[in-house]
Amino acid sequence: MNRLIENILCGFITLLLAVGCKHQSQQEKMISTTQKVLSAIQKDDKILFADLIGTNNADTEALNANLTKIKTYFDKYGPSGAPIITNKFTSLGKRLVIVPLLKGRDTIHHINEISIHLFFGPPQMVPLEKISGYSLIIIDSSGKRVQQFSPTTFDDEDLTTP
Repeated sequence: MNRLIENILCGFITLLLAVGCKHQSQQEKMISTTQKVLSAIQKDDKILFADLIGTNNADTEALNANLTKIKTYFDKYGPSGAPIITNKFTSLGKRLVIVPLLKGRDTIHHINEISIHLFFGPPQMVPLEKISGYSLIIIDSSGKRVQQFSPTTFDDEDLTTP
């Protein structure tokens, strides 16, 4: 009789756990990964930053230099809003998430906008727990893109909206 009660109790607990475990949506996964990337930037955690890139990142020296460059702008301006999951995709199916750092004017440096572009997916090739590319975008006061650091992707120019 005790064995039967134990089995019923174990089955009930298993059922509760199965019902309580909810899969994250694609958007939730991308936001979670974005937060991890931003945390790695803020902490200057080069190992975590490299681990969050789901593509070949063999050149650690260049990756470290890129992180230092991004961290400089991150420390100066910080995120100026929540990450924006866009409906823009590259021809390879990578989805763009924009992290705004500056939206306004920095009259000293003649900058209007700075953002980090993170690319996700396609999910069947790069899981959404990792990014498939990133760029640092700087737009000057005339609205012209003056600097773009795209060490892992050139997809920024290839964006389309479905």
